[in-house]
Amino acid sequence: MKLQVLVYLTVFLLAACQPASEPVTAKTQKKKPESSHAVYVTQVKPLLKSEQRIYSGRLQARHIRRIFSLEAGEIIYLDVFEGDSVAKGQLLIELDSRRLQAELDKLTAKLQQAKRDTRKLRDLANKKLIATDKLQQAQTQQRIAAAEHRLLQIRLQDSQRHAPFAGLVSQRLVEPGDVVKANQHLLSLIAPKSLRIVLALPELVLSQIALGDAAEVQFNTRTIRAETLQGKIQRIHPTLNQDNQRGTVEIILDKLPQNARSGQSCEVRLLNQQQLAISIPQTALRRDEQSEYVFVLQTDQSVSRQNVSSGWQGLQQVEIREGLKAGQQVVYQGLPGLEEGKKVTVVQP
Repeated sequence: MKLQVLVYLTVFLLAACQPASEPVTAKTQKKKPESSHAVYVTQVKPLLKSEQRIYSGRLQARHIRRIFSLEAGEIIYLDVFEGDSVAKGQLLIELDSRRLQAELDKLTAKLQQAKRDTRKLRDLANKKLIATDKLQQAQTQQRIAAAEHRLLQIRLQDSQRHAPFAGLVSQRLVEPGDVVKANQHLLSLIAPKSLRIVLALPELVLSQIALGDAAEVQFNTRTIRAETLQGKIQRIHPTLNQDNQRGTVEIILDKLPQNARSGQSCEVRLLNQQQLAISIPQTALRRDEQSEYVFVLQTDQSVSRQNVSSGWQGLQQVEIREGLKAGQQVVYQGLPGLEEGKKVTVVQP
């Protein structure tokens, strides 16, 4: 019994010696430190880029001549077919010209008579036996007959159509025995040496190429050996197709392959010259309904939104065409929850 009393007394004395605890207030409660937003940043640096693009193209002849009839009549000669080679000046088509020849013979006789009449009247005028106006009328009739004679000669020549250059027949639209009208399309010729490659490129690509840019070409046909041919951009057409917003580009080859024919397809690799470009990690580029943007680190360790315009994209990098300059630092990791003006802590990778 005495032992229990002694224990209770000891506990009471110890409790009485403890200082009174202060009440918990806003002053005494310690504030928790704010959590910092950790991010990884990278510095924007200009890099040299060399782009290679592959597109489908087609061989087309630049020099094409469509042969039309200049006179109406029946075709009595036509002995060339599609794919035939023709020499410059070779006879291609001849029309029946018997009626024109008869008219020419008639005008020839008329012209000869006019010349005789003019000589006779000139002799009489020199002897003062006739008035000079009669001589002038005869001379006028002679000039009219000569002009009609020359016109018939031209029409007779036009009944035959000759090759204007050495080339290949690409179209044959009529047959011997057909009666054709004047100005009717009969044949088409192409000059093989004028073959060039035609591409239809998007508007964005057109802004990135220039005349003289190098190109590599490969044909996917059995008639042309599978090898890489060298060429360059010769012409960029100034207008776009309104339906697909594509423009036409022409490429000439340094050496035209054997058996090359208009219409053959090929693959063209455009080789742009190296140029300065700015690229950033793809993870740094963000997009919303307004635009593309990145977060740029400021000197006070806050971030600001910067609208940008992107270009080509690789596996890990993306080109920035507008909105950034060399030396800036952009956030590429730690982007969730990031907003304009937020303070961040840069984590060293």
